[in-house]
Parts: sequence; structure tokens; C-alpha cells
Amino acid sequence: MSGELINERSSADQWRIQGIKLFKKKYYEAAMKCFQNSEDPDLVKRCLAYKEADIGTSKTSEADSMTWRA
Repeated sequence: MSGELINERSSADQWRIQGIKLFKKKYYEAAMKCFQNSEDPDLVKRCLAYKEADIGTSKTSEADSMTWRA
């Protein structure tokens, strides 16, 4: 393996690790960018799904809160 290939793989791994750390903290947008840099489309999709689910949960909670006030 050439040194350049090792550096590219190492860089992709570093982006992926950073993305996982951000994902665990629910920083989905930032994590998506890291996963894009690591060229991992599956993790990008997972971030997008979790982000959308988080938005949906927030909207549901907001709607429930309005119902109780009425």
C-alpha cells in the first residue's frame, strides 16, 4: 500500500470517528458533513433519518402541548 492511500484511509476514518461522536450528541447536521467527508453514504442517510425523526418528535410534542393548553 502506498503512503498516500494509507493517509486517505486514515483521513476518512478520522472523519467517520468525529461524525460518530457528533451523532451520539445528536449534532446530526455536523455529523452528516463528517460522514460526507468520509465518503460513507449509509451513515449520511442514517443521520438524515435521525434528524427528520427528531424534528417529527419535536413537532408532535409541540402539538400535544398546544392541545393541553386549549
